[in-house]
Amino acid sequence: MIIYKTTNKVNGKWYIGRDSRNNSSYLGSGILIKKAIKKYGRKSFVKEVLEDLGSGANLDELKKREDDWLKKTGASEDPMSYNISSSGYTGLTSDKLVEMWNNRKFRKKMSAMMRGMRKAADKKSELYRIKMMLKRNEKRFSVYKAHKVKRKIKGFNYEEGEYVGTWQNQSTCAESLGINPSGISACLREAKRQHCGFIFIYED
Repeated sequence: MIIYKTTNKVNGKWYIGRDSRNNSSYLGSGILIKKAIKKYGRKSFVKEVLEDLGSGANLDELKKREDDWLKKTGASEDPMSYNISSSGYTGLTSDKLVEMWNNRKFRKKMSAMMRGMRKAADKKSELYRIKMMLKRNEKRFSVYKAHKVKRKIKGFNYEEGEYVGTWQNQSTCAESLGINPSGISACLREAKRQHCGFIFIYED
């Protein structure tokens, strides 16, 4: 069990993470580091061990040491870092999402990431496949009808298509994520592709 640092040899940017299996081929699973690996290629990155906890450590200890390293290096605020959170824990609760989005530097990183996305890459994302599936199966889908039967709302991360959560209605969704409900409504009407880094659809 190790804490590692992956560095981009092209631009010097880096990423800190944990590896319970000490897999030399594993470079990281964060949104930005995965995007960078895809852009520059695996050979452009080097991985080094920052701390070896040994085989006797457990996963909780490993997570704690990862958080310690992230805070020690200021990874979430350093523009040269691919880390977007000061915690390595990936279970996104609504409170954690709100806390992350209220961080100005986090929003700046996310905005930069969104600006750098290409249309071709976007079409390959899980989000695009979800939208296309809905269009094929529900071409004449009525937002008003869905509202009348009180269909739940599902949210996904815009970049990776990862599931974020399910809410009873637009108001509770907007409140839990700390965003404007009008943008959620626009996504449900398919008037816009994403809102504040998320995409929303009605639950089947």
